[in-house]
Amino acid sequence: MNLSHVALNVGRGEGPLAERFLRHLGLRVTDNGPSLLGDPWYTAVVDPGHAPGDLAHLGFFVIPVSDAQRELEEALGDAPVEEYLAEKRRKPDSNGHVALNYERLEELEGAVRALTADGDVGARVSVLLFRPEAPPDDVAARLDASEVFADATPVRYLDRGVQVFLQTDLVAVGLLRLGQSFELNATL
Repeated sequence: MNLSHVALNVGRGEGPLAERFLRHLGLRVTDNGPSLLGDPWYTAVVDPGHAPGDLAHLGFFVIPVSDAQRELEEALGDAPVEEYLAEKRRKPDSNGHVALNYERLEELEGAVRALTADGDVGARVSVLLFRPEAPPDDVAARLDASEVFADATPVRYLDRGVQVFLQTDLVAVGLLRLGQSFELNATL
């Protein structure tokens, strides 16, 4: 048995923006044409050579939200979710999230730079950066020289790695209004 995919919802008309978000993460994204709802749906694969055929994609299906979900989210319009979202940003590792591991720090740094440089995508993503509090000298030197991680928040639970937590409402497993957290990590 292996993991096939995670289905992410995307708002109507926001597929192309979600596609850019996923490409910035380094995923291989395919536009599969119109969904049953008319908007495009996408396949975003982590490693195209790893899982051949059918539903063994090891990635994401990105599908437009159903009419029922859209109606529910509209009905929740003024529901007080700010405290919940603030807690997700304050303790991102204690909330549900999708984690992607990068083999090289440079790939992770490139993803963060691409996300923040894309004005439309960057406006819909909050980024939290973490680095080891007391790393070995070689790791400290590498991170101090990084334009991405030089000023990252030091944490005790990391030794030779870094973490990035992204919060976005572009795609979500569940309600878009509550957003989706992504963890990006790499080990040095």
